[in-house]
Amino acid sequence: MKRSDIAVLLVLLASTATAAAESAVRDRFSFKWDGAPIWISAGEALNTDSSVRPGVLDEFQRDELQKRRELLRAQRRSGISTQDDRGCDVEFVGYVAEGGDPGVETFEALRDAAIERTVISGTVAGSAVGIHFGMPHTVLRIESGSAGTIYVIVPHGRLRLDGMMVCNADPLYSEPAAIGDAITVIVSKPLDETGALYWPAGSSIVYEHEGVLVVAPFLRDDPALHRFRSLEALTAALRKEHSPAS
Repeated sequence: MKRSDIAVLLVLLASTATAAAESAVRDRFSFKWDGAPIWISAGEALNTDSSVRPGVLDEFQRDELQKRRELLRAQRRSGISTQDDRGCDVEFVGYVAEGGDPGVETFEALRDAAIERTVISGTVAGSAVGIHFGMPHTVLRIESGSAGTIYVIVPHGRLRLDGMMVCNADPLYSEPAAIGDAITVIVSKPLDETGALYWPAGSSIVYEHEGVLVVAPFLRDDPALHRFRSLEALTAALRKEHSPAS
């Protein structure tokens, strides 16, 4: 191999390593009050054959996965449920975590939440799917100029666990934002022992993906939100409400 080719290869490898580091999310978060795990990344929780490492799932969680798998199979045999495009063997519809923020259904209520809590804006710099109480959940890493690095957990995701495709999609949440998306979250107190992980309600997460403003499903029909064409405009309105002078 020529020296010039080696140099190019080294540059490519360095770029790949940098990109991976930039998109990285912590492997584990634990509750601040008892140290119990909140979320464990798939890389930390699973072996290469998708088997779950010891201690990640308790007996109840394993039994629940098997029961849901058999129930879904029975429903599909009876024609009650059909195979979806994702090929899920087990399906969840979210999970309300202890310490998570309550949701809202109107823009007026969202403004009230902004007054009572903290508005943080930034860019999604990392995203990873992992396990929270036996269910796939996505953690986003957000880089904010004012708040630094924070993480938010979203009850959406899919993972192959012990040979089963396990899916989770909370109808109160939009699909998680993608890396590079501008995002604004309204948060209260962090859940984890490092003070970095938040569980905002689905309605408290708004982002802009490829020029499209994305809000929670329950807010999409509120006429008060239709006047906002960008995340910047919506965030400015929330910050105005949040300001002590307003």
